[in-house]
Amino acid sequence: MINQKHTFTVLNQQDVLSCNVTDIDFAEQIVKKSFIKNFNGNVNLPSKTILKNQDAQGYINIMPCAILADKDEHHRTMYGVKMIGVGEKKTENNLRFFSCVIALFDHETKELSALVNGDIISAYRTAAVTRLLSRYILKPDKIKNILFIGAGLHMKIHLLALNIFLDKNVSVGVYSRGQSKYTFVEEMQQRTCSSLWAIDKLNHDIISSADVIIGCIPNNDINEAPVKKARLKKGAVFFNLGFNDCDIDTLLNMDKYYVDNWKMIKKREKGPIYAAYVKGLIKAEQIEHVTPFIAKNQSMRTSENEKILVSVVGMGSHDILFANEIYKSAISKNLGHKVELSHSFLANSSFNYENSILD
Repeated sequence: MINQKHTFTVLNQQDVLSCNVTDIDFAEQIVKKSFIKNFNGNVNLPSKTILKNQDAQGYINIMPCAILADKDEHHRTMYGVKMIGVGEKKTENNLRFFSCVIALFDHETKELSALVNGDIISAYRTAAVTRLLSRYILKPDKIKNILFIGAGLHMKIHLLALNIFLDKNVSVGVYSRGQSKYTFVEEMQQRTCSSLWAIDKLNHDIISSADVIIGCIPNNDINEAPVKKARLKKGAVFFNLGFNDCDIDTLLNMDKYYVDNWKMIKKREKGPIYAAYVKGLIKAEQIEHVTPFIAKNQSMRTSENEKILVSVVGMGSHDILFANEIYKSAISKNLGHKVELSHSFLANSSFNYENSILD
């Protein structure tokens, strides 16, 4: 039977913020569940579609996903599409305009159920992934210096997410190409017990003293990577969240390479691991996927001295699971705006084809 009337729910950013999205513990549970579902083969995750014109610097990413229910779950298959637009224009702090919306679809009819603002969801799930992976890599008692490369929304949420590993003896340096690092330090200092400081220029001493480096700069040119020819200290971890946060020389000085989605990294054709792989400097068998370690609850370290690089590009299943939980919470709280679509002319025998747009 074809419905003659169809409504879907629109959740704006305020609706999303009213539904537990900023609970980083909750976000971590969701991304862990997503990784385990991927490991168990319960996720259909086609390749991301990247829409970009050669004469423009902005782009649009489209990520469809279907998530099957486990045997002990009562819900049905979830269908969704995450869509991200990154604009050409930049803010005063040299940050690109970024927008994200997540579409959720009904299991049976495949009709649109909801359009969810995904800006905050995307940022929190990214930080939740870093936090989750940190549990399998970091030794909190060994952390004295952390280096943030980037000072946007994602990095602010990363600081909040990693607070569980920090204390007053940890120093957090923040570097950015523009002035955003100063705003970051001023705004976030009161939200952590660690000492924050802005870095005007990266140098060997700063990089080599860092126990953890988290990079998130949308840099398309690996030759312009902020970390070049670096020799990280023993036991250091580099989370590469941007396109090219470090160069190939830095990568080749690492002992282990982990990825969350190797297929997507190859499709994106960016990042130090991909660049080294294409040049034949590292082999595919040297690149390990993080998912089995999470699913089996195994440490990703074999020694305390290993220098590890983790390249994270994101998996659409994280966002779809997260958005679905937000949607269920919003419905229970009577949040959101209902939108009614036109009646289906295929179900309406009185539809006037002569005056239709089909002509």
